[in-house]
Amino acid sequence: MAKRIHYDTQALWDDPTERQAERRQAGRTGAHLHVKIAVRVAERPQPLVGPGIADNLSIVGMYCRSKHTLSPGQAVEVYLSLKDCPREMGLPRALVGPGQVVWVKPEGDKVLGTAIRFGEELADDINLALFVDYLGSLEKTKTPPPRSIRTPFPGAELPIHQRM
Repeated sequence: MAKRIHYDTQALWDDPTERQAERRQAGRTGAHLHVKIAVRVAERPQPLVGPGIADNLSIVGMYCRSKHTLSPGQAVEVYLSLKDCPREMGLPRALVGPGQVVWVKPEGDKVLGTAIRFGEELADDINLALFVDYLGSLEKTKTPPPRSIRTPFPGAELPIHQRM
């Protein structure tokens, strides 16, 4: 006789794109990813772009380390490279979207830790949820995550290839 599998029709669904009431409950990955952060300043027509390393990424935001000074409340644009993800995942080569600096703390010699909350455009993107889930699966299997970000923001004057 075949074994019957019971499916609980009353079970709660886990929607990876659903915003969590408590932001710390959002699934996150501890992978170290190279990111780019762009800011607009009144004196320049093009955004200023700088590198960072995201140590904590979720669908609602990220914590990153950078040598660039950002201020709480400051609007930023975040660039995440997905070009090293398997093509069969069907993800775009990059995710770009708005964010806002939540807080900043010094972490050592000229390095600042910055918490950035993603804007709805990025936070509601299913591709971000799939990317975070993919990185989480790499952590579980101890597979190194993709780590290259070599493409500048659209409209940026010069690509920045610095490594921290």
